[in-house]
Amino acid sequence: MSKEYTAKSFKSGNSVAIRLPKELGVEAGQEFVLIPHADRQITAIPADKRKEHFLQLAGAMSPGWMKEGRLESEVEVRSGSDPLDDAA
Repeated sequence: MSKEYTAKSFKSGNSVAIRLPKELGVEAGQEFVLIPHADRQITAIPADKRKEHFLQLAGAMSPGWMKEGRLESEVEVRSGSDPLDDAA
C-alpha cells in the first residue's frame, strides 16, 4: 500500500484550496480535471493524462458489457411547444 498524506483545506479568495505535499510530485501550475462523486469524494486527474485515464477505465470493462446494447429509457413528455414541430 502506498504512503498516506494529510492535507488541510483553506480559503483562497472565493475558492477552497488544498495544499499538496511536494512528495506527491505535483508541479506548481499543473492543471487537473476534478471528478466529484456522490459520496463527496473527488478524483483529481492531471489534465494531460485525461485520455490515458479514460482508456484505462474503458479497458477495465468486462468483455461484452454492452453486448445487449443500450437499454431503452423513457422519454419525458413536457407541455409547451415542441421544437420539432417548428422544423416542419
